[in-house]
Amino acid sequence: MIPKQVLIDLSDNRNKFLLTIFADYGFEVSEFKHKFCEPCLLLLAPTSRIPLHIPSNSIVFCNKCDDIIENYLLQKNVKVLKYFDDPILAVQNSNLTAQGALAKIIQNTYCGLQELNVLILGNGKLGFALLHLLSINQCKVDVLAKRHTDMYSELLSSRNLYNFGDNLDYFKYNTVINTIPCRVFDDKIKYLNRHCYILDLSSNPGGVSQKIATKLGLHLEHYLGVPGKVAPKTSAEYTMQSILKRLNAENFKTVIN
Repeated sequence: MIPKQVLIDLSDNRNKFLLTIFADYGFEVSEFKHKFCEPCLLLLAPTSRIPLHIPSNSIVFCNKCDDIIENYLLQKNVKVLKYFDDPILAVQNSNLTAQGALAKIIQNTYCGLQELNVLILGNGKLGFALLHLLSINQCKVDVLAKRHTDMYSELLSSRNLYNFGDNLDYFKYNTVINTIPCRVFDDKIKYLNRHCYILDLSSNPGGVSQKIATKLGLHLEHYLGVPGKVAPKTSAEYTMQSILKRLNAENFKTVIN
């Protein structure tokens, strides 16, 4: 049985909608204020840390959790479930992030989509979502990554897939979108034209040097938590579906039949 008390961290916009959705489903839910009275189902925001003083027999959903902290909580009989261990939710989140990125590109490049030359760094779920969305909107897209999977070749010809050792004409790009959470592009920034818009979607501390970009007069924007900014209601609905599925998979009985 899941704990009676459901606490939701409202520091993220999507969780404000999540609270309402949980209430509509019949849960007894309230805002998480870092105080506990009894075991709870705790839904943290993606950037929030897990409180170590959470009561035993609780369940916590979070974005990431250090192994040492997770083991400590397991000893307290606290179950830790990570949102994006659900591959469906991870793909849905990537799709919403790609939509938010497209809006940013439109606002910051002053070009029609069919005139955009875009370079995507990375070929994970988010890179693929960006590739698909930009391609169907008639952007000219190249992908730069260490290696490529078959799913990329279905959308692009081999001439649009590049490795970091390849020689590229970086000057032609209107936009560079980074999804890689490490500094693999800093030595290439100097080859970009000065009107290029760089959108860094990677987790903190980011994968492109703000210092180098500023020195070169380039517009670099580090954009985090995109689904919660552009589509918090939809993101909350996806999260709710995932949470109920995960609780059922863990054999917890819920108040939902």
